[in-house]
Amino acid sequence: MAVSSVSDREFSRQVLQHDAPVLVAFRASWCLPSQQLVPLVDELAARYEDRIKVVTVDVDSDPGGNKICRQYKVTRLPVMMLFRDGNVADFIGGASSLDRVMDMIERQLRPVLQVDEFNFDAEVLKAQVPVLVHVDAAWCAESQQLVPVVDATAEKFRGRAKVVRLEFGPETARLCAQYGFRRVPTLALFNRGRIEDQIFGPMEGGTKTDKVRTSCVGLSSTDNVAQMLEAFVP
Repeated sequence: MAVSSVSDREFSRQVLQHDAPVLVAFRASWCLPSQQLVPLVDELAARYEDRIKVVTVDVDSDPGGNKICRQYKVTRLPVMMLFRDGNVADFIGGASSLDRVMDMIERQLRPVLQVDEFNFDAEVLKAQVPVLVHVDAAWCAESQQLVPVVDATAEKFRGRAKVVRLEFGPETARLCAQYGFRRVPTLALFNRGRIEDQIFGPMEGGTKTDKVRTSCVGLSSTDNVAQMLEAFVP
């Protein structure tokens, strides 16, 4: 698929309103690192022809004079920015390798999207559909046992709800503290930017409260996890 250049006027229709993820390469003819990325951009367009759209924003002068660059705070070139559902899902600034950009794309194409401090607001709080957040950790056996169930849930509710993964650790400590994620695994259901229901990680005892279940223990099937979503998914 040929890589097309989009203008300010076309950006909303070609990128923000596009159904599939869109990789936008911000570049300029006067920028040597930008020109070095041209073969890489063409290669990505060919590799992901049926899965994502690849376009360029060609900057004639300083990025500060470009409307799209100002809107997305692009101050240096080149930048590879991946859009999903009208929002920035991830980006890479400066010269990059094919493997690094492919890794960024592959993360966004997985059934369960990885979220962090950077994209939590766009992917979870501003989502137009209910979002199930799986808070897990690589070192937690119970978390890993839930992965197949969470993946299957993502497939079952594809198009009606979103399922994302938030890794519990130092880099997400502020975010986890903000929403009270203190143990793993935790399944938290967000709808319209607020938590509607939660299932907490393995623990002894605990008190059941309204709309909040106490333990992930025994959640061995998609149907169990899906119960949280059914009340909010049409």
